[in-house]
Amino acid sequence: MIKLGITGGIGSGKSTALKIFKKLNAITFDADIIAKDLLITNKNLIKSIQKEFGNEIYKSGKLNKDLLAKISFSSAKAQNKLNELVHPYVRKFLLNEFEKCKNQNFKMVVVEASMLLEANIQNDFDYILVVTADKEKRLKRIKNRKIDLDSIEQRIKYQMSEKDKIKYADFVIHNNKSIQNIETQCENIWLKIKEKQNYEKN
Repeated sequence: MIKLGITGGIGSGKSTALKIFKKLNAITFDADIIAKDLLITNKNLIKSIQKEFGNEIYKSGKLNKDLLAKISFSSAKAQNKLNELVHPYVRKFLLNEFEKCKNQNFKMVVVEASMLLEANIQNDFDYILVVTADKEKRLKRIKNRKIDLDSIEQRIKYQMSEKDKIKYADFVIHNNKSIQNIETQCENIWLKIKEKQNYEKN
């Protein structure tokens, strides 16, 4: 079973790439969605978050997402601490899912994870795909999200630069053009991986 990890900066097009691989019959996971779910379901993680950032993060037992985002993106130290708490739970979840997929004889699993390299879990994957885009394109794509410009800039600031991410990449998609263009790039990567695996088996 092949495990492909997709990463890149906010607004680069990671989610679009993940959807394309899903259409190509890969089993897909979004690490950010997994993390958000764990933040409201995993009791041990919840306790750790409360201890580090305060009980007000879970007012009346409900996660205050805006407050957590505000605090965690207030400094590199806070961001790193949140990642230190959350990433091990996400990794444990994914490794468990990988085992399930392997037992069911699935051929390919693709995971989108914005902090894949920052979490140092690249060795859990056979291949790393980095999706990049010009900053202006990225900001334009996320302008309709409910995130103000300052928050977006903060998130970009605390993520590894795309230049550094590419150093770890087996494949790179430059997503500055049309949806058809990224579809073609994903399809080509899919074919290259299948060809490479067939070659390695021979």
